[in-house]
This record gives sequence, C-alpha cells and structure tokens, in this order.
Amino acid sequence: MHAGVRTEAKVDSILDLELKNRLEKILEPLIQATHTWGEAPEGCLENTRKELLAAIDMWAAHPGGPHTFWLSGLGGTGKTAAARSAAKRLARKYRVASFFISRHHAEAHNFHRVLHTLVFQLAQLDHAARATVRGFLDAEPNLGSVTLSDQVVGMLIKPLEAMPADKSNRLVILIDALDECSDVERLVGGAFLSSVINALPSMSGRVKLLLTSRREPAIQDALDFLWERLRSEVKLHEFMPGRTSDDIRAYLEHSFSSIRDKHELPALWPSRTDVDELVRRSGAFFIYAATLVRHIGQCRTSHEKQLEEILAHAGAEGPSGERFPYAAVDDLYLDVLRRFAGPEGEPGHTDLCDHVRQIVAAVVLGLRPMSVAMISSILILKLQDVRTVVLGLGALWIVPATDDIPISLFHESFPDFILNTRRCADARFRLSPDIGHCQIARGCLGVMNNLLKANICQIEYLPGEPLPSRDQIPDLNRRLDLYVPAHLKYSVEHWIDHFRSVQNIEGLTILSDIAAPFSKFCDEKLLYWIETRLCSTKTVCAASLSISRNLCTFYRRMP
Repeated sequence: MHAGVRTEAKVDSILDLELKNRLEKILEPLIQATHTWGEAPEGCLENTRKELLAAIDMWAAHPGGPHTFWLSGLGGTGKTAAARSAAKRLARKYRVASFFISRHHAEAHNFHRVLHTLVFQLAQLDHAARATVRGFLDAEPNLGSVTLSDQVVGMLIKPLEAMPADKSNRLVILIDALDECSDVERLVGGAFLSSVINALPSMSGRVKLLLTSRREPAIQDALDFLWERLRSEVKLHEFMPGRTSDDIRAYLEHSFSSIRDKHELPALWPSRTDVDELVRRSGAFFIYAATLVRHIGQCRTSHEKQLEEILAHAGAEGPSGERFPYAAVDDLYLDVLRRFAGPEGEPGHTDLCDHVRQIVAAVVLGLRPMSVAMISSILILKLQDVRTVVLGLGALWIVPATDDIPISLFHESFPDFILNTRRCADARFRLSPDIGHCQIARGCLGVMNNLLKANICQIEYLPGEPLPSRDQIPDLNRRLDLYVPAHLKYSVEHWIDHFRSVQNIEGLTILSDIAAPFSKFCDEKLLYWIETRLCSTKTVCAASLSISRNLCTFYRRMP
C-alpha cells in the first residue's frame, strides 16, 4: 500500500515536471521579474515602513474587505521597495504570484510577459489552476493566434476560479510599477487588468490584487470606476509624512554608519544637524536619500568634504511648477554628473561630456540593459573610457563586476530627469532622445555591417537546400551564444526599434552620418540580418520588414 502511494506520488511528480517544462517553453516566464528571484533587490530597511506593511497585512487577511490594494505615489517614494517587502511578508502566510515591471528591460515591460509570468507562477502554486491552464493549452496549442482576451480568461481568470474556496488557498497577485509598462492602456484597461478586477468579487476573497504605480491618467481612470468596497488606496507620498521622515532618518543613519566603518571616519560624522537637513531635503523621496548615500559612499577623495559641499548648495526647494517635487533629487543628480565631469574649460572636458552623454544615452535609452563591452562595441568608444564613465557615475546605476554584465539603473527617476529639458538644467548632460536613439542605431548598423554574414551560426545543411527551421536545430541556442556576440545580437534585434523611437528624424544633422552605413546595410547585409533575426527571435514581424523597406526608400532618395 505504502509502496503504491509512493509510486503514484513519483509518477505525479514526473508529470508535474514535464508540465512545468512545457509551460516554460510555451509561456517563457520572466522569473527575474518575480519576488522569488534570488538576485532581486532588497526591500525596505528593517523596521521601516512598518505601518504601511501592517496595513497591507490587514488588507490581505480580511476576506470580506477590498479585493484590490493600490499603492500609488510619485516616482522615488519607495513603492517598489515596499512592494518587495510586502511580497516577502505575504509569502509567509499566503501564496503569492508577482511581476515587477521595469521599463529599462525590454521584456520586463511587455504586458504579454506580465500575463504569461503570472500564469506560470499560478500553475506552480495550485493543482486545480495548473490543470485548468493545461486544459487551455491542450485546446489552444498555438498561443500566438489566441487573442489577449481569450488568454486572460482561459489562463488566468478560469484557473483562479478553479482554486478551492478555503483559507489555505488564498492567493495574492502583486504587480509593481504599472506605469512602466510599454502599453499601459492595454495592461490596465480592456481585456487584462480590468477583466481580472471585475472577476475578483466572485472569488469570495480568496484572491486579492496588490498594485503599485504612479497616478497616471490611464491607471487612475481604470481603477476609479471600482466601488470603494473593492479598492483600498494608499498614496505613499502622503502616507504618514512624519513616519516617512523617521524612516528616511533611520535609513540615512544606518547607511552613514556603514560608510564610517568602511572608511574609518569620525564617530560623530555626520552631525545630527546635517542629518536633519538631509531628511528635510529628502521630503517624501527615499530615492534622494538612497542616491546621496551611494554618491557619498563611492567618493574617492574626502567623504566629509563632499557631504559638506552638497549641504552648502542651497536650492533644495526649487521653483514652482513641474520641477518642484523633485528639486532636491535633480540637484543631487546634477552634482553627481558635475563632480565627475569637472569644471568647464579644462583640456578634454568637451570630449568627456560628449562621452558621458553617449554612454548615459545607451544606459537610459537601451531597449534592454547593455554591458560596458556592448556599449564600447556599439558606440565605438574605448573600453577603458566606457569603464571610467560607468565607475565615475556609479551613484546612478548598479556598477557590474565585469565588463560583460549588463548595467542596471539604480532608479527610473534618473531617466525622467536627464531627458527633461526643464529638470536637467545643465545642457552639457541633458539628453535628446532623438539624437541618442540615432547614435545607437548608427552604431548598430556599423556592428551589423562588420559582422553579419551568411549562415552565421554555421548550421550544416545540404547544398541547394534551405536552412532548417529553429525547431530542427537542437543546439541553436548554443550556436547563437558561440557565433553571435552580445553586441551583434542586440543590434540585430533592436536597430529598427531605435529608429522607430525617433520622433523628428528629418531635422537631425546626424542623418548624414547614417546614410552611408545604412546604404551598405541595405545593399549587402539585409538578407543576412533577416536570417540571423529568424535564428534569434523566431520571426521577423511584418512591421519590422515594413520599416526596413520605408527606411531603404528614404535613404535611397537622399542626395
């Protein structure tokens, strides 16, 4: 009897593993965008945000209360950190499926990826939900031909409805940073999020939805129609301001203690008065305190002098209007850039600022995170020059351990600043998105012109026969890694996207620099690009081919 039970359990385990592998292949979940990913950033500092996290705990524990909890707030107020801490706490009592959207990662802001990753997690968490998802995929083997509405109903809502209605099966779905989705209106409206929210009341409180975002119009419109009994909202920038100041103070004191210990600084540094001023400048923005700590901590000269100079600079209040809420953050970002670039007029200063703009543009406008090596190859800059800028501006992003690891932005408020002509007051560093995208596109063309060739993956096939399809090449991924370096793969996948992102292409003088490499690409490399794109991304979408044809026509008409 026991042996039979063990055998049956073993068979079930094998079947579950087979299904998991099948789901991974079909859904392609982005596990690094979930709370379970081992390398995910930390949440809140211990013993901070206690009241907020307690409020989320109470909401999750009350089955008859609001089904949706919306944590809204201005950028930089700590919504994502709070969401990560909440996910960890909730996972101790309930099952949690999550997705942390990021506009800096091409895959992490795609709403299809959000849906498919949530479905994959749901299938791992509940047997009944797993069976429902499997039944849907059995009936619809070609997922690409299924409408978004049908996918949401068949793979998310029906599996949620199939879950047993008991307390032990309570599930919290967490989606962070809705506003960073590439198509936020499709995410929150229509078939996806609105459909889920409308289905929640019928699930007897066993499924709850935790959302975070800025209060952007599309999101506000989608959520405002909910009855008050269905939604609970906390505006983080207004939530217990006195307590927020205390939490920021605790964070600063903890961080400065670490800096003192590491660099053997005086025990009374910084003074209580200085910390008071930094708390005041931070306001509701944790990002100010976090960036300041990184900026001071990475100082290569005098930490004490650098903090003294930052404090001596007035202007944290800022003028009225758009800049006001972020005045102190903007001043701090400018201080990071100016300290690295040095005073104007020094030999090489203009070239250094040009390099800074190009490298910052690659990090900020890149359609997926680039490494130091990729930026060097695409922008044709010396590897050491790129490395120097990345290290020197380390307060703005997470500096990778090696040149081959992608650079991750520390916070999305930096792109908001550097791309805004009213917030970035120094023209030496302000980015033009159109110029930045054109420079990256030009670099991608150069990479493809140099490296693309016929049968780049060296796939064996008979003369006269067409190349086999992806499914017929079992070691295709190994071949891609071996023969298509990271900077070429990026160029193949995204050069068109960078051109498409340019809003006013006809007015850019940089076009004259692109004409020759683009003409060569059209004449000599276009078919090789299609072949490589098919190997690496399954299909060349009709839109990409249409853009290619339009650009070819445009440049052939140039004098």
